[in-house]
Amino acid sequence: MSMKHIVIAGGSGFIGTALANILHRSGYKVYVLSRKESKDFETYSRIQWDATTIGDWTKYIQSAKAVIQLTGANVGTKRWSEQYKQEILSSRVDSTSLLVSVINTSSTPPEAFISASGVGFYGDSPNSIICDERHINGTDFLANVCFQWENATRNLRKDVRKVIIRIGVVLDPNEGALAKLALPYKFFVGGCLGSGTQMLSWIHREDLVNVFMFALTNSHVEGIYNATAPNPVSMKEFSSTIGRVLHRPSIFPVPSFALRLLLGEMSGIVLLGQNAPPRRLIAEGFQFDYEKIEPAIRNLLQ
Repeated sequence: MSMKHIVIAGGSGFIGTALANILHRSGYKVYVLSRKESKDFETYSRIQWDATTIGDWTKYIQSAKAVIQLTGANVGTKRWSEQYKQEILSSRVDSTSLLVSVINTSSTPPEAFISASGVGFYGDSPNSIICDERHINGTDFLANVCFQWENATRNLRKDVRKVIIRIGVVLDPNEGALAKLALPYKFFVGGCLGSGTQMLSWIHREDLVNVFMFALTNSHVEGIYNATAPNPVSMKEFSSTIGRVLHRPSIFPVPSFALRLLLGEMSGIVLLGQNAPPRRLIAEGFQFDYEKIEPAIRNLLQ
């Protein structure tokens, strides 16, 4: 097995797939740990695992350039029953603990362990509060999930470089928040969600993939980083920008109480906000391709 290989746990989602593509183009052999049936693809080999038990997949951890942890049940696909909330939490924490345990007992450990987290770590924050990487964690459900997710890496062996990437709202034309929020505009019924004052710390999918590449290829990158664009916006500005780009009105707001009625606790994804700038990325020389919201949305929707 080549010394120059990357293992991506939970890499079959839209972020992992895009990351595997750029890693492949950069000359890496990529192994994706997935619950789906094992199969080789053009850009990566899929290795079966259940994210909870030791298995044949552990041999791919040996001598890896890096292990990248993206595993986690999707928070935006359905209402959060108590059972699904447990799945959201355990799918992240248990898989991370397992990976750390395997790395810690490896005879030839990977050079780096790069784990996703989220800016939801900060909880719902007033717009005036800057949530940089030193800010304390919040107290709501997603904040607790992110806190426990990150805490699962605390015992990682010291000779493995650890990077935690707190991801903002990822903008993609086919997946996630932008795809869902843009759909009503195409039928001329788009508008702001909630009060519109909540802050949205967003990032273009291409920039996020480049953040992971930056963490992988720069040995000085270590610790916690906000993966967000330098210019967060209010929900009102985000909504009006979608309307402007699509040449549609933005005049049909959805009030907070209606979202809570429709989505339950999951409504917090769009009703709660954080102003979480990427201070460490900027300080360490990362270059964003999309710093402002309108060029990013134009690139993705046009």
